Amino acid sequence: MNDSRSNPADPVFLLAGLRLHVVCSCGRSTKPRIGALTVRHRVSSVTPIRRVIERLRCSRCGDKPTVAEPVH
Repeated sequence: MNDSRSNPADPVFLLAGLRLHVVCSCGRSTKPRIGALTVRHRVSSVTPIRRVIERLRCSRCGDKPTVAEPVH
């Protein structure tokens, strides 16, 4: 992860002000705000960020992302 203060076990509320850099093998990429993403998908604030990343799917092709990491 780019942010040296974050790790996969961090709950999303600690990372809510960051963006999640997400890239898929089909070429789609996005950087949603972690806080907005978790609210939109009704994710508990104590959920580890790794669980959120495990559930991500590309809106274009449906695959899992090749890159998904919190960034400023």
